[in-house]
Amino acid sequence: MDKDTRNRIATFMVVGIFTVLFLRVFWLQIVCGERYERLSMENCVRQVEVRAPRGLIYDCRKTSLADTKPSYTLYLPGEQRFSYLEDTLNLKFKELDDTKLVRDIPFNLVCMIEERRTEMPGVSLVAEPVRRTYSADTICHIMGYVGQISKEELKTTEGYKPGDIIGKTGIEKEYEKYLRGQDGLNYIEVDASGKEVGIFSPGRQPTPGNNVYLSIDMELQKLCAKSLSGYQSGALVAVNPQNGRVLAYYSRPGFDPNKFSPCIDEDAWRELSRDPNFPLFDRAGKGRFPPASVFKLVVTAAGIEKDLVTEHTHMKLPCKKGVPIGNKFYECWKEHGSLNLLDAVIQSCDAYFYQLGMELGIENIATYSKIFELDKKTGIDLPDEGEGLIPDEEWYNSHYGKNGWSRGIAANLSIGQGEILLTPLRIAILISTIANGGTIYPPTLVDSIVSYGGKRVFTNTHPGKKVNLNENTIAFLRKAMLEVVENPDGTGRAAGIQGVEIAGKTGTAQNPRGEDHAWFVCFAPYNNPTIALVVFVENAGMGGEVATPIARKILEYVFRERE
Repeated sequence: MDKDTRNRIATFMVVGIFTVLFLRVFWLQIVCGERYERLSMENCVRQVEVRAPRGLIYDCRKTSLADTKPSYTLYLPGEQRFSYLEDTLNLKFKELDDTKLVRDIPFNLVCMIEERRTEMPGVSLVAEPVRRTYSADTICHIMGYVGQISKEELKTTEGYKPGDIIGKTGIEKEYEKYLRGQDGLNYIEVDASGKEVGIFSPGRQPTPGNNVYLSIDMELQKLCAKSLSGYQSGALVAVNPQNGRVLAYYSRPGFDPNKFSPCIDEDAWRELSRDPNFPLFDRAGKGRFPPASVFKLVVTAAGIEKDLVTEHTHMKLPCKKGVPIGNKFYECWKEHGSLNLLDAVIQSCDAYFYQLGMELGIENIATYSKIFELDKKTGIDLPDEGEGLIPDEEWYNSHYGKNGWSRGIAANLSIGQGEILLTPLRIAILISTIANGGTIYPPTLVDSIVSYGGKRVFTNTHPGKKVNLNENTIAFLRKAMLEVVENPDGTGRAAGIQGVEIAGKTGTAQNPRGEDHAWFVCFAPYNNPTIALVVFVENAGMGGEVATPIARKILEYVFRERE
């Protein structure tokens, strides 16, 4: 082979090699460039979600009721295990799909983990905001609590992923779409061991949730809690009769919502759920109790509207600590003698209302209860409100059969006993309706919602509905309630405050399983009411002796100390 031939072969081989190299480089850089760039980025850049804080919650005076505090969550791939974390630091991981996590790690442990991060590839520490509620057990049934979204909630709620925090009860649940913020993203540069080097790109900043402003007066709320502190259980509700704004809403006993944020531990949950006093149960809006003599206001309205009684009407039989009806003797708490309608309300004479109830009958009692919408939910802006029970003839027929009950049941219903059940909240709206002259306003807790940037995104309206009753009927109910407090013979005279006209009604609900339940309802001032108040104390005794003095304390604060 001559020299020229060898040179041509060598040249051809060199050109061929460079052509192959060029084609390979072209393939890698041009054809597959984007793919390899993405793979490279994935190896050195980690996408980190930045959790958005929930919106703040304030009372009517702009006192902070709930905010967020910084917290750290440790994430670990599901198949990995490090004895240092689980054995030495005693961290208890929870399973989340293919990931294990520990929330709300104390800062001292965060520092210890950071020192050994290089020895634990795959470990990720993420700063996350955690819900914090102030005066927690005082407003727990208003605020509710948040927690990690469940598998069932994921199926029915759009825009969430496993591990997200969501409102579970109360305002936190009802206004979740406003309180929840929009999460952001950061792109973090990491080295070969997975340790963070710095921010590669700031990505998208998180947007905090909207701020919610309540109608609740926190100082009044605290006083309600203090007033019931000597009793095992009960509820207080205060409403503005002119618009339905809820001023106080308290249920005893309560609980600490902070235990649920971000995730309640098993021991704490076991203690709460097994507590015989049911602290998680909202007695104000879900508890159903016999309204006792408070219900006489409804029976009075029915009797007047059906032209069976007037203010001066006496019943046939005087009260001799009760009256005979059929072959039974229906007892009254006191011997009242012969009273007219006004005095019967003032002195809360059961014997008078037994007879009026028999004249009305079950169906009329139910009809006028429904005019006040006592058979419906109030529509308060809280989830899972309880609904009262107003039994009518159809109800008794379906439960006991057509011949399984007697007409004498009407006597029992007329004093708010028997099968009739109402929530303290529902009764508060009844008293509010009487106070303002006959308009039903649905109760509201949220006044307005304002975005993080200061834009108002929601304002609550207060549409009212006039009840189908004669104005004179409502006027008489108001007058009778005023006399209950101001008349020397009134059962609610202990609620009286010099210089303030208070209208009220006592109630003592018989309880076959223990002490009687105490009720007192009222509104004030009489001529231009700004508050309708319901005090309910469970298993405590007579309304005039137990609930009435509590109402007086609250009204003294409203009309003297606060002003």
